[in-house]
Parts: sequence; structure tokens; C-alpha cells
Amino acid sequence: MSFTLTETGLELYNQLKALRADIAKEEVIPVYYVFSNTALMDMVVKQPIDEATFLTCEKVGQKGYDRYGERFIYLIRQFTLTHKGPYYKGTPDYSKSYHSFLTEEGRILLEQLKISRLSIAAVHDVEPTIMVNDQTLISFVVLLPYSREEMVRIYGVTKDYRDLYMDTFIKIIYNFTHGFKKRLYHLDMPRPRFTLTKEEASHFRYQEKMTATNIAKELNRIASSEITCSATDITKLVKKYDYYKNGFDNTVIISDVGKAFGLLKESRLTKNNEHYEMVLYSKEAQNKIVQWFIDQ
Repeated sequence: MSFTLTETGLELYNQLKALRADIAKEEVIPVYYVFSNTALMDMVVKQPIDEATFLTCEKVGQKGYDRYGERFIYLIRQFTLTHKGPYYKGTPDYSKSYHSFLTEEGRILLEQLKISRLSIAAVHDVEPTIMVNDQTLISFVVLLPYSREEMVRIYGVTKDYRDLYMDTFIKIIYNFTHGFKKRLYHLDMPRPRFTLTKEEASHFRYQEKMTATNIAKELNRIASSEITCSATDITKLVKKYDYYKNGFDNTVIISDVGKAFGLLKESRLTKNNEHYEMVLYSKEAQNKIVQWFIDQ
């Protein structure tokens, strides 16, 4: 995105980061397990106060909304009530995000709405994106409003311009879907799989104990794959097989199968001198993880 945050936008961004840190601490997970910095930045730009808008933020997805969405939306709602924009300078580029977020049908409907927006704006001598911006059009595709009552509930439908376009957009949406509500966006975008060749795997540098982050870095060092591996990829697989889970009070519970797999845990201190436990991977576990990613 080619834009910069204003002082107000930066304040909201920092509050979102603080909330993310609180959630990560509660669940004893790294902050990037919650939302990435890119996602938080996009929240500042879009200021989502409903599910539809939140789902269109970069790298969020349905699972992210289901787990944490309401808390972030509440913070944004409270912030925008007391802080006026602008929150950023420049023009964010949504071309990549909506093309991956919407289905093929959704993209076709979005283009129809954009064409209609140009026509309406020309007739009334109004700047198209000021009358209704791209993000609001995407919300139309997600929510498919069939009435004015549904339309005015959508974030971004301004009082100044809504009478100019509401009925036209409602008619386009209704005719496009033949009056049947359907989902025109992806719930969860599949991520391409990280892979290794057997030759690349032979160059992995094993250590007595490694974190998931260090394993991921070593895998990326030896791989020619265009897709990178993250610590999240590793821990998701480990937790999928119930090798360990996070307990209360920053503890880690390793199952019997997890111990057999080669998982270890170690007690450490935070910057605030608070104890927490983290999962480490023995050489045996490292070798098994490497085998997971070899492209057979």
C-alpha cells in the first residue's frame, strides 16, 4: 500500500497493536498469530465497524474474525467516535486484496457496480470515489443489500450521497443474484504449500534444541520454493496432531505423543520478569518436521 498514516492514524494503529499484544499474552501465542502488521494497518485505513468490512482487511479471514474480530471492531468503534480523520495520506491499493477475497462472480458484480458508479457520478458531477469508495462497493458485494434499509446499515454509505445511488445499486445487485442471497467471497483462502526436495532437506543444520521460528528460518535457507515456511505452519501441524496445547498461567502441556515426537518445554522470563513456558524441538522432532515438507 502506497500511503502513510497521519498522527491520528498512527495512534489507532498503536492501540490495535496493544490489543493484539494483550490477546497474545492471554493465549500465550506470538503476536503475529493474532493478526499481522499488514492487517492492523489495513484496519486503520478501512476502520471496520462491521463483519463485512472487517473480512475485507488484508490477511484477516473468517477464522480471524470469529476469534478476535469483535474485540478489534469495538476498539475501532470507540476510537472513531472521539477521533476525527484523516487517518492516512495517499491512496491504498485494493486491487490485489479484493481479487483474492471475492469469488469470480463477486468480482464480476464489483465491476458492474464500479461502472454504474462512474455513470451516476458523471450525471451529478461528483467524484466517484468520494460518492462511494471501493471498500464500500466491496461491502455491497459481501452483504448484497436488497433494500434501502439494508443499504443504510452498511459502513461507508454517506448521508450526502446515498440518495443518488442507493436504488440503482440495489437494482443491479438484485438482478445479478436473481433475488437469492449467496456468498460471493471466500471464507478462507488456501495458502500454497511450502515444499523441499530430498537434496535440499539433506542440508538442514540440526541443533540440540530449536524453536519453531528457528526451524522455519533454516527451512527457508535451504529451500528453493517460492513459498516460505513460517513458525505458524509448523505449530499448526504440531497442534493438529495434539502434540501439545497451551495451558493456563503461561504454561505448556505436552501430550505423551508429543513427548514421543520429541517436543520439549523450557521456562523463560519476559521483559517484565514474568515466567512463561515455550515449546522446543529436539533433533528427533526437527528431523520429523523436515520430512513433513519433502515433496514426494
